Amino acid sequence: MPLTPSQRPTREWPLLLLTLAVVGMIVYPLWQAFASESAREKAKSVESRIQFLSKKVDQDKQVLEALQFKSTNAAESQASLQTDLDKKRAAKAAEADLAPLTAKLAEGEKQVAALAKEVREVRERLVEPDAELKTLRADHLVQRLAKLFLGPEQIACYCCFLWGVLIFLGRYWEVRRQRRAFGLGLLSTEEGTRILPEDARVLQRQVDQASSQRGPFILANMIRVGLSKLALSRSSLDVRETLKTQADVDLGRLISSMATMNYLAWAIPAIGFLGTVRGLAGSMTLAGEGGEQLRIATQHLTIAFDCTLVALALSLVSMFLIHTLQRDEESLVIDCQQYCLEHLVNRIYEPELSPSAAGVDHGMEMAGNGVAQRGLR
Repeated sequence: MPLTPSQRPTREWPLLLLTLAVVGMIVYPLWQAFASESAREKAKSVESRIQFLSKKVDQDKQVLEALQFKSTNAAESQASLQTDLDKKRAAKAAEADLAPLTAKLAEGEKQVAALAKEVREVRERLVEPDAELKTLRADHLVQRLAKLFLGPEQIACYCCFLWGVLIFLGRYWEVRRQRRAFGLGLLSTEEGTRILPEDARVLQRQVDQASSQRGPFILANMIRVGLSKLALSRSSLDVRETLKTQADVDLGRLISSMATMNYLAWAIPAIGFLGTVRGLAGSMTLAGEGGEQLRIATQHLTIAFDCTLVALALSLVSMFLIHTLQRDEESLVIDCQQYCLEHLVNRIYEPELSPSAAGVDHGMEMAGNGVAQRGLR
């Protein structure tokens, strides 16, 4: 006998193919642009050019600071000479005494003008390298971000994360679809309504007709199971236990179907740690050789920490989505239980037997026990 479905299945493998296609379409052009051999050579040339221009700019800035210091000292000496000249003129000194000061002032003015000219030339010489440095640093930032987000481990993390997100979206829309069952009017919600055991089969057919065109529902399946038990046992206690068992089954089915998402949430940081191990192993291998290899070893360290950063960030988002989905699914099952309790179990009408009927039933039961005991003898 086939199992009665209560929810639509999540098509995980088609979603995996969609994930690979989307990640490939996005990552492949970016890999060709930033992670190919030509892009790596370009990045190396940009780094060397930045180092060369940075050294040149630093040297020019040192020269500029020295010239500004000389210009400041020359201006101060000029001011002191002018003060001395003014004092001697105020004391009405002879022109022969004023001539040396005047000559020094003229020579100092020439020196100040020459220093000012050199300062302007150095500043003009700094304009072009500064502009080129800004452009190169912007390109270097783009290359650095490409190294941060592009890599074998990062791409594997993107595949796991996107696959998990697509599964989450499918299950989230399934939860929203399941909640529409509360508005289908599967059971009467009017006050004073009573459900007789003789009405169970009729109500069961009505529930099947209302839910058959819109897909399987957890609520409809629970109502169908409860009505079927009512038609057989005619006891509200049995119906209550059956609904509780069916709710446990549906909840267990939802939890077991989360296995793929839980695995992906675990796999993302694990892949990041694999990249960390790979980067650390490469850096330790190259660090022992020294020289230029030491600089390459530091680049391997950046690869290691980049993988860990991306993986942990994606893992945080994945765990949040998983806990959100678990909360919504558990609340859905609880709401279905409450709906069945309010509109099915609490409205079952169980007529009490009269004392005479109870005595007849008791006599028939005792007679049946006696027949059974004689048969055993």
